[in-house]
Amino acid sequence: MAAPFEPAPLAVNVKQLRKSTIPSSPPCGKICSYEWDAREEGKFYPLLHKAVNCPNTIYRMAHSPYPVVLPPPRRPPSQLLRKFTIDGQCPVIVFKYYDNSKTTALMRFNAKMFRRLLELDNVTNINHYHDKNVLKPALIKYKHLISEKRVAVVGTEKPWAEAMLLNLGANNVTTINTEN
Repeated sequence: MAAPFEPAPLAVNVKQLRKSTIPSSPPCGKICSYEWDAREEGKFYPLLHKAVNCPNTIYRMAHSPYPVVLPPPRRPPSQLLRKFTIDGQCPVIVFKYYDNSKTTALMRFNAKMFRRLLELDNVTNINHYHDKNVLKPALIKYKHLISEKRVAVVGTEKPWAEAMLLNLGANNVTTINTEN
């Protein structure tokens, strides 16, 4: 069995980040490489672990180098749709349009509401993916990678994932808001 996965500690100085970040290409090359730090055999595919401590990636998540089009187009450009559907072999039957660009008040969770989520997670499926409770057993399977670690959740409206991770023993969960 492979050695347990240990992510690199993340320490980012914002001033240094702004000076050293080149939005179009990370200088380290690690993100784009096909190498990994650890490998674990899975049921269908191997699980590859890669620790990435890249200020460029974090910066690009907050500051897109590409123009933002608002409102978003209702349909993808035809050349992208053709590539995405493998020349129509995997057709898109229904186009759904979600316009989350409106400036609406974000829902705020106070400590009491979050404690309730923590309690509910112990007795029911609290995730919003309607995945017939597939995510929680997967997280439990890899609990050894979560327990006593610092974990990040990218993009969240309701902190159900944070509650699940804390209940699985994460020391600290950081939420990265992608709304604004």
